[in-house]
Amino acid sequence: MVLPFNMPIMEFLSDHRTAALTSCFRSISDIGEVQGYILIATFIYVMFDKTLAVRLSILVTLTMGLNHILKIIIRNPRPFIREGTYLKKWAVSPDYVRDLATEYSTPSGHAMAAASFYSYLYSCVRNRYVKIVAVLAVLLIGLSCPYLGVHYVEDILLGWAIGARRRTGRSAICRRDRRRLGTLLIRSTDRDRRHHKSALVAGNDCNQRVAH
Repeated sequence: MVLPFNMPIMEFLSDHRTAALTSCFRSISDIGEVQGYILIATFIYVMFDKTLAVRLSILVTLTMGLNHILKIIIRNPRPFIREGTYLKKWAVSPDYVRDLATEYSTPSGHAMAAASFYSYLYSCVRNRYVKIVAVLAVLLIGLSCPYLGVHYVEDILLGWAIGARRRTGRSAICRRDRRRLGTLLIRSTDRDRRHHKSALVAGNDCNQRVAH
């Protein structure tokens, strides 16, 4: 199936690349690969929250699996494949070109995985700076693909939409866990206060007995 996506935008991006931007977007695109998610999930697991890291890993794995299924169903070729100019138009390594040329384009796996992974991370954390990084990661990983010539802009928009939808149920789990954690913290604080009060009462009783 060949979808009527916007090739003039792809031609424009291909004709207006710079060496600095290309290098930057290649690095950003690498973060959106499987190895990038493994690295980030491992960092979260070791340094912050094991449960969150496991859930993120499962979520992104399921999202990537769904992406492969959708690509096989839709069967839309990547930009410049039909024209036969992809070797010149794609700004990726030669080894990567051979792999990408055998895969379909729609929807973008990078956009789907990033929207799923980072929007869930956004929902689960309260730190403002982590939330900002999560939003930027979704945007930049997605936009890197049309810039490098390997995905249509429409692939990215569709990938974002599906990926963000995939994390909706998981976000509810995040909110539930935050409420549960808050309840546990309140109960723990109340218990500590009762223990402290009991210790003070016991100490006063001992002092009164000694005085008598």
